[in-house]
Amino acid sequence: MFKAVEILYIILASLVTGFLLVWIPSKAVNYPAFWIAFLLSFAMFFIFIAAQKLIANSLDCETRIKLLGLRRYGLAPRDTLGFELPLWLILPIITFFIASGKFIWTAILNFEPVALKSHVRRKFSDLSEKDIAKIAVAGPLSILILGLIMRIVHFDSFAYLCVLTAFLSFLPLGNGIKIFAGMKHTGIFLLILSFAILLMLHLPAILATIIIAIVIALALMIAYYTLWER
Repeated sequence: MFKAVEILYIILASLVTGFLLVWIPSKAVNYPAFWIAFLLSFAMFFIFIAAQKLIANSLDCETRIKLLGLRRYGLAPRDTLGFELPLWLILPIITFFIASGKFIWTAILNFEPVALKSHVRRKFSDLSEKDIAKIAVAGPLSILILGLIMRIVHFDSFAYLCVLTAFLSFLPLGNGIKIFAGMKHTGIFLLILSFAILLMLHLPAILATIIIAIVIALALMIAYYTLWER
């Protein structure tokens, strides 16, 4: 299911995330804390990617994992860079320094879907945007659920990391673009839901947090549909 290069990408993403989670400028790195942060980040990214691969397999396709990058900056075909800008490294570092280490960008993995021969024989050769969106949703949704479970068992730091990464992955960049392209309303709902959960994750009653977050997401979805879609 996982190719060697994909494991390497997950390791690299975990190293960047783990280092920035524990790094305090002008102080020596706490290596025991770094390795714990690395292992937790690796587990989170692994579950994220595994969920996407499982959904891709059910749709007779596969995913090729890659690091978040930017090559096209406009709509015209000529609006492209001569190289891929490494957002997977730039965004975490920039957000780390802007927020003085209190926040980092952790959504640094992306994927490209590839249809298998069985999909080509049974359906159209190209995957639909909705199929791609289903694959993209699976990753952040899986770690959002994981984060809630970790919050229930009082593993608060790991819960925050999972929910934060889920929220960032629902934003329309990289993974999130695929969600909005094929399932816009679902993407908006999950973006609002994950953000509301992130804000209220510290509350002691986790069930109440989930219910309130769902109510907020539904209310804003109704407002969005009423004001913009009609």
